[in-house]
Amino acid sequence: MRRDTEPSIQLGEFFAQLSVAGVRHAVLLGADGLLIGRSSQTEQDVGERMAAACSGLYALGMSAAPAQEWQPVHQILVDFSEGFLLTRSVDKLVRLAVLTDGGADLATIAELAEHLTTRFRPALSLLS
Repeated sequence: MRRDTEPSIQLGEFFAQLSVAGVRHAVLLGADGLLIGRSSQTEQDVGERMAAACSGLYALGMSAAPAQEWQPVHQILVDFSEGFLLTRSVDKLVRLAVLTDGGADLATIAELAEHLTTRFRPALSLLS
């Protein structure tokens, strides 16, 4: 079952602020791996694949933790030859995934993602 991905005003503002140099795609996904929302440049099928892949990454990260107290996973970074995939928790049920170009300023994008997930957490948590 697919979630309703029509962006609310706050969701639109959230993704608009993530539209910075180097960001190719951005999605919000639920803990179940289903797509909640996507940036305007991210097609539905791309967003659904990113959501499913990031859900698997979170499961892998949680299983790799040596002890229960290390959970939950806060952030995961995958370094590709042509870019990066950054995922971070918004809360227990919502996650953000950002796919960048290789030349992207990853530190700036990670800081922006952290700032936006903190700022929009109350609204984003309602989407799960």
